[in-house]
Amino acid sequence: MDIFFKYVTIMILRGFTGMMETQKERLYQEEKTGEMHITINTSGLVGKILVCILSFLMVLIVGCDSIYSGFQQEEEPNDSYETATEFQMSEGSWTGAVTTRDDKDYFKVYLAGEFTYRFRLTNLQNDLTLMLYNDSPEVVESSTNSELLDENISVDVAATDSYYLLVEVSSTLDTTDTYFGKYILYQSRE
Repeated sequence: MDIFFKYVTIMILRGFTGMMETQKERLYQEEKTGEMHITINTSGLVGKILVCILSFLMVLIVGCDSIYSGFQQEEEPNDSYETATEFQMSEGSWTGAVTTRDDKDYFKVYLAGEFTYRFRLTNLQNDLTLMLYNDSPEVVESSTNSELLDENISVDVAATDSYYLLVEVSSTLDTTDTYFGKYILYQSRE
């Protein structure tokens, strides 16, 4: 993808340079022949238009992935309790992606007793749900908001233990989508 973007940039800049050379050539010919033509220097306008085009192309090519950068990433495979991505922190955030309807992202978190923990699933690209399981595994809390609404869980932890978070496609989602999108999962402690 980077090579394609560089290629497009080079081609646009070559076109811009070619336009400038053509403008110089025309001015030289006018000076040589003594003919007077009204010329409008559009290099400033053309430059601005090219910057707009490049910006637009960059958004199309790169997308909005920068929203999801700078976070810890889930590690595949993490489709079960045994292969869950582990995080040992009291507060933090990570990103993941649900790539198919059957894809499940499990995260193993260690929660200290006597604290309230909040989990927020946000920047959803499709309808996902968030579940919190204890080590048994039994459902402790869940969030199943519809559509692209953030999923939120708040839980008071009595004793220190490990828990599992599950991010999956909503069971009520009726779609033929084959890719369900990225998300950001935040964890905070009070």
